Amino acid sequence: MLLSQLGFLIFASLVTAKPIRPKTSPVPCLEYTCPKTDSANFPVDPNAPNNSGQSGLYCDYPPVPGATGDFYCIYNPTTGSLTLDHNAGLCPPNAIANPKKGGTKRSQKISPPNVASEPNSAYKKMIKRVGRDAN
Repeated sequence: MLLSQLGFLIFASLVTAKPIRPKTSPVPCLEYTCPKTDSANFPVDPNAPNNSGQSGLYCDYPPVPGATGDFYCIYNPTTGSLTLDHNAGLCPPNAIANPKKGGTKRSQKISPPNVASEPNSAYKKMIKRVGRDAN
């Protein structure tokens, strides 16, 4: 009898458990921009059109102003890593990461297992009954 009551107590505590919401933490949303200069200190041309036929973040480093399309770097727009160096090996290895305007996205973390917050009235009655039966 005591064992079945104990089993009921365990079952009742699991059934009345309230779920815990997963905690979230702010994770900055990043966007990438061209490095201001290449490794030889040539400045990026922010107005240069991407005529390379390559997709991604296009960064043009002309040796003289207005001479676009000869020395450029292509970066992955999601990770900022260099994907194509068409600049005689002078491309910086990564684009510049900047937080996006508008704040952060929410990243869900794994929630802990459900636990009972407070025993309900049926649980409390069962505890009293088990205590009387044990004596």
